[in-house]
Amino acid sequence: MDTGLLWYDGDPKSTLRDKVERAAQYYRSKLGVRPNTCFVNSEMMSEKSMEHAGVKIVSVGDVLPGHFWLGVARSNAGKGLATPARSGGGGDRGSGEKD
Repeated sequence: MDTGLLWYDGDPKSTLRDKVERAAQYYRSKLGVRPNTCFVNSEMMSEKSMEHAGVKIVSVGDVLPGHFWLGVARSNAGKGLATPARSGGGGDRGSGEKD
């Protein structure tokens, strides 16, 4: 994802699918496009991934419980895999020149 939205929903009465749907509606109202990917904490679902209403819900360890990281995923080398963008941490800096 190049752009994402972090959403919190701590409602204990709502299902994961309901929470993702509310977050996706908010995302669309703010950004004008419906997200197709949502990353959630691995404790929030037993599957590695599932899909609901056109949004792929992916279980990861680096999203806090109760939070939903939504966005439009880009494909990974044509394999259709979601690739969250990471900042910092010493990756490729482009030209290879020193600052």
